[in-house]
Amino acid sequence: MLKVIDKINFNKVKGKSMACVYRFTRDEWRCVSAKGDFVHLRYKAGILALTSATSEYDLGNIVMLIGSTVDYDDYDTTTNDKLAEEVLCAKLKYPPLNFKEIKDFLEWKVEEENIWDCFLK
Repeated sequence: MLKVIDKINFNKVKGKSMACVYRFTRDEWRCVSAKGDFVHLRYKAGILALTSATSEYDLGNIVMLIGSTVDYDDYDTTTNDKLAEEVLCAKLKYPPLNFKEIKDFLEWKVEEENIWDCFLK
């Protein structure tokens, strides 16, 4: 389902160990790595983004676009026509993600009892 969109950044975060994970919003997860670093994942408009830092204050300074659920190769994005852009946006569907899909995609190691993947409104 997820496809790599930036191999360099993907390889930086692939195969990590997380101490705990919880879903913060419908499309956002907050994690703490086994080394104690803070990691935030955000899924928006079909793009999975990740930011990581040693302190919460520094989160967001560097944001890495890791993966996408949309295969843009199926659509002609070379045109600058506004109508074509609106049609493209209408065709694109962004399926919901759960943390298991993200964990499998990034090949992360997390104890199942340390994952809370439900969003409470």
